[in-house]
Amino acid sequence: MVTEVLLFLFLVVLVVNLPSSKNPKGLPPGPREYPVVGSAVIQYHEDVRKFRKQYGDIFRTKFGSLRTVYLCTPQLIREAFSKMEVANRPYMEALHFLTEGRERGVIMTNGQRWQNARRFLLRNLRDLGMGKSRLDSAIQTEALALVQDFKKHQGVQDKFPNSVDITTLNVIWQLVASRRYDLDEEEISQFIILLKDTHEDKVTFLLSEVFPILKCLPDFLKRKLLAKDKVDVIKKATKEFMQKIVTSHRENLDPDDPKDVIDEYLLEMDKNTDMAAFFSEEDLFRCILDLFSAGFETTSSTLRWLMLYVAAHPEVQAKMQDEIDSAVERGILPCNADRPKLPYLEATIHEVLRCSSLLPFGVFHSAATETHLGGYTIPKDMLVMGCLGLCHEDPEYWRDPHTFDPSRFLDDNGKFMAPKEAFMPFGVGRRQCLGEALARNELFIFSAALLQNFSFGPPPGGKIDLSPKKTTFTHVSKDQQVVITARD
Repeated sequence: MVTEVLLFLFLVVLVVNLPSSKNPKGLPPGPREYPVVGSAVIQYHEDVRKFRKQYGDIFRTKFGSLRTVYLCTPQLIREAFSKMEVANRPYMEALHFLTEGRERGVIMTNGQRWQNARRFLLRNLRDLGMGKSRLDSAIQTEALALVQDFKKHQGVQDKFPNSVDITTLNVIWQLVASRRYDLDEEEISQFIILLKDTHEDKVTFLLSEVFPILKCLPDFLKRKLLAKDKVDVIKKATKEFMQKIVTSHRENLDPDDPKDVIDEYLLEMDKNTDMAAFFSEEDLFRCILDLFSAGFETTSSTLRWLMLYVAAHPEVQAKMQDEIDSAVERGILPCNADRPKLPYLEATIHEVLRCSSLLPFGVFHSAATETHLGGYTIPKDMLVMGCLGLCHEDPEYWRDPHTFDPSRFLDDNGKFMAPKEAFMPFGVGRRQCLGEALARNELFIFSAALLQNFSFGPPPGGKIDLSPKKTTFTHVSKDQQVVITARD
């Protein structure tokens, strides 16, 4: 037994001290790589800060089999993501668990399938009102429901109610499926739990992509190490939920009067065209999931951040409320037509987006072909990450970047100024968030409605914690006690 242990330790030391296989010439700098394990694990924003100081504005790491290049300035990010050569998403089987490893949907697909899906969704979401004033009434309906629910929680020390999630999801649901859920409906609450579970377990799901040898493990080990049981539960429940919705739409489809994205998609599937070849029920399931996961959770998470930031900065909160009161009569919910009269509210939303940096690394890109960037070679299939969070705190672009200051988005006359070069909460380039216009409208109306009717603050003697929860690749706020007070 002692001999086996010593032999194992010897092999570990040997592997750790062996140089990795020779890298292609011209790669960006980065830490030393070792066989099997790679060079470094970057999970959090703080990790990138550390490596940038050591290696510069463009550097690489390798974790297991995944080699990644990190871009740390707005110029590098904008240059890279404007290129078709860096517009791909990496193929990872685990990210397509819903479709048994087949590329489907819009967020994680490439080539003609991605272009067709993105073009279709943008066209139909816009036709259905995304980014237009006629969607205001749907958002205001949800804002009113949110206000009514918050009234039930006033004066109590508690975390924010789940209605924040359901109301933001309802806006997308109306565009996608022509329906809304009541805030106490069990079906939608369970679906939201599914979506959140998928996000929270993403690191476990991806282990087999980092270390492909894990795919060869016996099934009982995969169930323990790779959360395969949980994946199967999520997959079964998600498919059943999607199938129920799509079947109902198919049964009630009126070709002369399509009512939502699902109707339009089903009609596109029925056409005998080259484009229709990329449209399938699997694609539809995944597109729905993409729209929900990308659209509702980012908006609801940003709303939580906004309420926490104003709770921690009562002077900002008071200024927002004074502005709303002077611009909109009490009892009337603000709408997008009021936007020019509410520049400080607009500025505060943008400052929350900057400070929270909900997706500090954006979404994975990969090189479709070998390309050159910043004087270095980026090989085909190498992952490319834009460090948006670093841009949002870069002192070259932001005065006192770690200070919460909405006035940085106002000009000398107090008018809202368009976002700056280093402001990229929705990404940039060819893969920029397709739901950005909808998210901006929701954030504006929901924020205005909440601040018009409530004040937010810490519990007596307590403080608001504005540090993000320790989650990989995201900056989500911590669940904490907050006091909601109805305004007179």
